[in-house]
Amino acid sequence: MDLVAEIGARIDLYAKNQVELTEKAAEMEIIADYVGDKLLSSEQEIVALVRADMNLGQKILTFIEDVMTMIKGTAAEKHLMEARRIYRKALREAEVSGTALKAQPQYDVKIDPKAHGAEQQKIIGEYNAAVDENLVKFVKNAAELPPKIKYELKPVSNRAAGDIQALLGIDAKGFRTVIEPRAAVHILNRHGEEGNADQSLSDVNDIARMQYVIDHYDGMVYGGKSKAHKVMGEDGKNRLADTVIYYKKINGTYYVVGGGSRHKGENCQYCNRIYIKKRRSTVRQCGFPRR
Repeated sequence: MDLVAEIGARIDLYAKNQVELTEKAAEMEIIADYVGDKLLSSEQEIVALVRADMNLGQKILTFIEDVMTMIKGTAAEKHLMEARRIYRKALREAEVSGTALKAQPQYDVKIDPKAHGAEQQKIIGEYNAAVDENLVKFVKNAAELPPKIKYELKPVSNRAAGDIQALLGIDAKGFRTVIEPRAAVHILNRHGEEGNADQSLSDVNDIARMQYVIDHYDGMVYGGKSKAHKVMGEDGKNRLADTVIYYKKINGTYYVVGGGSRHKGENCQYCNRIYIKKRRSTVRQCGFPRR
């Protein structure tokens, strides 16, 4: 489809009926019509379309994602999720194979000067630049790694230790911060490209930016019990570890959950859940193991 020609023809058609149609409105109308006709196309047809015109493929993907925000929680959303998955896959494959146009999907958070003030633009820029490439490799290979291999992040900062002390009553200063392979697999299964909860982390780079969120968090709250880790209480018995949530607003709200463990001599903060939400949900009352 020649999108430019189609836009011109659509504007002319409206003009003949004495209706003024903007170029943007014409483009959205054409894409909506196309999606309505072609949404059930085979994956091979979608791949062919994207290879022929990656710019059009990206516009269709954006349209699908915009519609999904309006029909969240409905049966129709699940249908669009599959279409989104196919278009994302086709766009990535076209980019890698070099068969597409130079334009490519941008997975960084986009800066909109009209919507973002100077401070938020600065934060978004820092966030986009904060990808840990070694963590990207760790996450992508997590399913094949031995369970005892852990990826080491920075130790708990003095600021975070103070907040953990206030929330949970323990001194976590100097605790190691790590992520295990099983946690990375869990994150991908829940929030990755084909996540069973959502696809908020379909771009693995967002997972690899977690250190930025931990370093620059807006606040910390109690995150409930961790089923993945246990701690030893003063009575010598093991119990489920309490967790804290680091949260940071970056054009949405990015939550990093760290679970504390002192089992078998460990002083570790485990990052076992990460996800992105568009708005901050209600948080529970405060409370690594509470004494």
